[in-house]
Formats: sequence, structure tokens, C-alpha cells
Amino acid sequence: MLAVAFGLGFRACAGQTPNLIITVELSGTGAAADMEAVLMPDSTLLLPAADLTRFLSVPAFAGPWVSLVDLSHAYPTVTAQFLPRALRLVLYDPQRVLPVSRSFYSALERQAQGAAPIVSQQSGPFLAFAADDATNTRVDAGYSYRGRFALMASHVRASTSYGVALAPWPGVAATVMGGDHSPVTASGRFAKGPVMCCC
Repeated sequence: MLAVAFGLGFRACAGQTPNLIITVELSGTGAAADMEAVLMPDSTLLLPAADLTRFLSVPAFAGPWVSLVDLSHAYPTVTAQFLPRALRLVLYDPQRVLPVSRSFYSALERQAQGAAPIVSQQSGPFLAFAADDATNTRVDAGYSYRGRFALMASHVRASTSYGVALAPWPGVAATVMGGDHSPVTASGRFAKGPVMCCC
């Protein structure tokens, strides 16, 4: 997918007034947040520095506004795709240089290396809903069968992710995850304890 960066130039923008609300998404993680932004006449997109810092878990940017060029200068391997009609900005971090990316994938790796991804030993559907005062919502739903197999889906704003988890025997677990604008990832765990024998 072609990543297009809007905003070709640096400018003093301390006095800008937000004129649109966009959804900023981090591809592959399901993380998303609504932000008040500024779209300049020359198509330069400015994001609020405080909100972007909080969303990406990065050190504070200089000044109140951050352009996509500023973001690229700070993190050269991070690319952005702005979808004006959908009012969405999708960030791609394939090298996982952003703390929020590292945190997400570290959790996946811990899950694959540690406990099985399915905790409940009962069968049945599950549903969870969360919202905050910024009108961001998250819906998680799925079905688990006796703690051995589970289908999961999560919807955050305009992004949907899904997953399949399998834990057929103790010490063996596998998870496959994917979603909108994100690659399919797979992880697994095989744990074998010490072999004991008696003579």
C-alpha cells in the first residue's frame, strides 16, 4: 500500500485552530484515537502534539502542533497514510520503533512464550464493551470452547481485528491474529517439562 505524507514544509503554527476531527490508527495493533487536527489550505495536516505524544507513548514534541513531516523526521521508518474522505490517518511502524508498537508486540511474544492465550475453561460466547470520555469505543466479542479453542474479534472505531487461539494440550498453544490494514501474525508455544523415569 502506498504511504502518502501530506504536509511538505515546516511552519510556525502555534496559533492554528482545529478545523476537523480525525481518527489516528497504528496499523497492526488495533490502537486508535480521535484527535482535533488542522488541515491547511496546502493540504498540510497538523496534529496536536500533546495528544500524539500520549497516543504513541513518545517523548514530547517541540511546539503545540506536529506535521507528518515532523513525525517522519523524528521517526524516519514510520510512514503515514492520510485518508481525507474517511477522516483517518493510518501510521505504519514495521520496525517497531514506537514505544506503543514495542509494547503491543512484546505482549504478544509474552503470550506466546508464557501462559496459553485461553484462560477460561468454560464454553460459551463472550462480549465486552469499553468507552471513554472522548467517545472512543472498543467492542470485544468471541466464543470459547472449554479453554481449548477460541474465536475473537475486536472493533475500535473504524478498525476491526480478529484472532483464533488454539490450546489443545497443556503446554501447547497457538494464536493467529489479523485485521483491517494489518498483516496476519502467528505465534505459538510448546513447553516441555523435565523427563523423569524410574528403574
